[in-house]
Amino acid sequence: MEHLGTVKHLDTAALQAGLGHVRESPPDHGTVEMIVRRPAVDEREVLAMATLDADVGLAGDTWQVRGSSRTPDGRRIPACS
Repeated sequence: MEHLGTVKHLDTAALQAGLGHVRESPPDHGTVEMIVRRPAVDEREVLAMATLDADVGLAGDTWQVRGSSRTPDGRRIPACS
């Protein structure tokens, strides 16, 4: 897979400022502009192409083993497993 570069991390205020724009997105069609996977802690890879699998998600991403900061005990979100 080809890597396109790095990802700029935004702070919470910047993310919240753009949330209205995201919510205006059409629910039934759109364009993927960037694919980013997380192969390890604190790592991000921007990909030109990727493989999605119904069982494991984005190939090469570690979401299944990494857990979630949104659950009280740090385990991954059950609905995503």
